[in-house]
Amino acid sequence: MNSFIGLRVNPNIFFSIFLLCSLFIAAVETFKVQCDKSWTLSTYSGSCVRFIYEPQTDWLKARKSCQQGGADLLRVFGREMNAFIADQMVDGLASLYIGIHMYRSVFYWRDRKPNSKALYANKIGQQISYGARYVCGALTAEDDWDFVDCSYKRGYICEKGPELCPAGWVPMASSGTCIRRSEKKLTWREARQECQTDGSDLVMILNAKTNLFIK
Repeated sequence: MNSFIGLRVNPNIFFSIFLLCSLFIAAVETFKVQCDKSWTLSTYSGSCVRFIYEPQTDWLKARKSCQQGGADLLRVFGREMNAFIADQMVDGLASLYIGIHMYRSVFYWRDRKPNSKALYANKIGQQISYGARYVCGALTAEDDWDFVDCSYKRGYICEKGPELCPAGWVPMASSGTCIRRSEKKLTWREARQECQTDGSDLVMILNAKTNLFIK
């Protein structure tokens, strides 16, 4: 899927593709988050995560359990964060539920509020059986995703901590910015003006890490 970035060719040409805005934040590593005992600091999101292996439950109950403790199911913001979280898991055990789920053939993180579509999706391109009415994602210790019927029982990963970005934005640790994707169909110039109205600008891809995250 294509998106507008900061590279300009002809600003008056109309394209039916998405735009990506970038808003500066301090580098994630500068946020001094203190995690409670049994929670692990995720340096890629500035949040605390907890791995619940037992008791196993379905996706909805897993999310409710996280929320009862002031947390929610894990959101993954990029490949590096995905690898970091997977590395903290116990090898050889079944996958753990995270916040991604499918609704009407579209994947979302946790709820279905505007702009909550899954910007980063590790394995969504793979063949997935959509026979189940609801499909939810789980993370494996092998840094992979497993999509299953949401009624299946699994352990899960909770996440809590400061929101580094405004609502509808996701943090990108490699650049210290927040990213927002808009589905409006605009020219390059219109897209940039749209970003600038809220103090951001079109994304600049300056390194391989940023490029991988945007993909």
